[in-house]
Amino acid sequence: MFDYDPNKDDGLPSRGLPFRYGDILHVTNASDDEWWQARRVLASGEEEGMGIVPSKRRWERKQRARDRTVKFQGHVPGGVILDKVRTFV
Repeated sequence: MFDYDPNKDDGLPSRGLPFRYGDILHVTNASDDEWWQARRVLASGEEEGMGIVPSKRRWERKQRARDRTVKFQGHVPGGVILDKVRTFV
């Protein structure tokens, strides 16, 4: 899985549920392609919190988009540093 911070997600439609790699989530509604409703499961087996988490499909799509943006850094004679971001489509 992955770490998720809803405060860093610009497309969140509702209250997000933060989680970290290794947390166990109980998905209570996966009817939407982009967002699932879930609760975090504690070590005791009890559940806490309720919120929206990105679906696997949404997460993979965002990762592919992020991987298409590559930062290039190069040097030219005279000590000038070139910094350029290129997005592959």
